Order: sequence, then C-alpha cells, then structure tokens
Amino acid sequence: MLTKLTCLAFAFAATTASAATITRLEPAGAVDPVARTREDAQRIWYHDQELRIAEQDLTSARIDVALTREHWDAAVTAKHPDAAGTWAQRHFAAMQAEKEAFGRVQLHRAEHDIARDDFQRDAAWVRAEARLSTRKRG
Repeated sequence: MLTKLTCLAFAFAATTASAATITRLEPAGAVDPVARTREDAQRIWYHDQELRIAEQDLTSARIDVALTREHWDAAVTAKHPDAAGTWAQRHFAAMQAEKEAFGRVQLHRAEHDIARDDFQRDAAWVRAEARLSTRKRG
C-alpha cells in the first residue's frame, strides 16, 4: 500500500516527465520523426493499459467501500461494538484504496491524453514531410 507521500512523489515525477515530453529540447532534426511517432503510439498503448487496470481497481474499491459500509451498519444495528469498530477500520481502508485508485485513473487518463496529442502532432509532421518529399521528387 502506497503512502500519501509516495503517491505525491509518483504524481510529481509523472508530471515532470509529461512536461519534458511536451517541451522537446532537442532540435527538430536530431530525432527521427517516425521513431518519435512510434514512441508516442507505444506510450498511448501503455497508458491505455494502465488506465484500464486503474479503472478496474477503482470499481473494485467502490464495491469494497459499499460492502464494508453495509457490514459496519449491520454491526452497529446488531449492537456489536467490536465488530462495528473492525468494520469501521476496514471501511476507512477501503475509502483510502478508492482514493488511491481514483488518483491513478486521473494520472493515466492525463498521460494517455498527452501521448495522444504528441502522436497527433508528430504524425501530422511526418505526413507533411512525406507530402513535401514527394513534391520535390516528382
């Protein structure tokens, strides 16, 4: 289970990595644009997979929250304070897991969108270069 500080560190690292991909510091001709487009497509695929996993985790966490709340309420109604305390702690842990999963969904959704924008930009550049190169030859 990740702590809040670790989650913040991961979010910061992902944000700075995203900012580095948005503002490319290398000259335009230094990296093959087709390779950049392939890398962007790979990033789209990766974050799509991570997003699916995070969404499944979020769904599971929401089910756990509902289930633990139901058991907690049942223990309170049945006047079992020990069981109610246990279910209250489990409910809190389930809520924390839900919050963590929601953060991962947001992170991978944003990274996926950034990768898709990079791909569209790079692919448009490759198509434009291809059009220009065919005009020069023919």
